[in-house]
Amino acid sequence: AVAYTFGQTFYSVLMGYPVMPYPAQLQTLNAKRNPNSYYLLRKIAEHKNMNIGKKNEDIIAVKTLLESSPYFPSYEEVMSADRHLDQRIIKPFERDMDALGETLTWHYCHSLDQPLTDEELDSLSFDTFKGLLIRTSWRHYPDQTARLERKTERIEQATKKKRTHSKKKKPAEE
Repeated sequence: AVAYTFGQTFYSVLMGYPVMPYPAQLQTLNAKRNPNSYYLLRKIAEHKNMNIGKKNEDIIAVKTLLESSPYFPSYEEVMSADRHLDQRIIKPFERDMDALGETLTWHYCHSLDQPLTDEELDSLSFDTFKGLLIRTSWRHYPDQTARLERKTERIEQATKKKRTHSKKKKPAEE
């Protein structure tokens, strides 16, 4: 048996890390009805946490979400079997994203949050689907103002240090 002990140094490091907001719905999702929902919500929460304060904090690629769940079959698997990409990947993706309604709303978009046209939605091919982005809107996301202010302070301090250390020294006179 292997035993691990965590000392004061490790504890001090952990105390300096921001805590990731963990959506309560992750604990109540029905894995039989929506097998991908847990993985999708977890990835979306991680993405938002890593990008908090940035313009892409609520935009994530469909491709990234597909890769986050072990239950989506690969393109190759579907094509070598029944070739029903819509029934085996797209519809389950949408069903399991819709199951996250207690935590967030979502819609497809292109870069710069451009919405899809009705025509694009009606004739959604797998290639188009795979290249899309998802815009999420959280219903109740914890306030991150204090965290962003601390981050700004750290960046300003680091910039200030660089400026004071980057001054060129005058060459020594001989």
